[in-house]
Amino acid sequence: MALLLSNGLVYMHIPKTGGNWLTTLIERHHLVLSSLGHKHATYEALVGTEAEHAARRAGTAITGFFCVVRNPVSWYESWYKYQCHREWRQWGVVGDLSRWHVMSSLNMDAPTDFNTFIERVNRKSPGFVSQLYSRYTLDSGAFILKTESIRTDFAKLCQSTGLAVPEADVHSLAEIGVSPPKPIEWDPQLKKITVNNEIAAFHSYNYDPEEALA
Repeated sequence: MALLLSNGLVYMHIPKTGGNWLTTLIERHHLVLSSLGHKHATYEALVGTEAEHAARRAGTAITGFFCVVRNPVSWYESWYKYQCHREWRQWGVVGDLSRWHVMSSLNMDAPTDFNTFIERVNRKSPGFVSQLYSRYTLDSGAFILKTESIRTDFAKLCQSTGLAVPEADVHSLAEIGVSPPKPIEWDPQLKKITVNNEIAAFHSYNYDPEEALA
């Protein structure tokens, strides 16, 4: 679920960006006032009265939002490893409100390898990661943290917003929910196509597309 915290911030959990680690840290310090909707609820899904009513019931007001993003290239790698480990679980159903899931458009039969997976994404949902992130960040004014620097970024967020998590605890908590190890070897042309499809995410969140292709 999206989580309403004690200082009025709402944490929106984008899949495969370190959310289980962050949720564990927040919960250990008893900062969660209420859960809001689906675990991976987007900003779009929270718009309206549900989140505001939950905040009022918890005796606070929503003061802002935050989420975590990661380099689109490593996001695809992480999702592939995770799905291999989960035997290509299906997530929700496209067009069924009662079974909504933000990842449902990537449901597919198990691909034979990583590059087959990427080919399918580029054909079926080109720019998927850019669109995924925008569902959380577009119009929300969210503080944006990065998986690659999540400890430092979250410690800074705590300092600037008054979240009571000691910096030592942020840096000492071990990783949680890391995708199982699995060799990944990109086809160079597919990688170039994918980076081009995701150029909006690279530019919007200050990732270097040239570095991704190096």
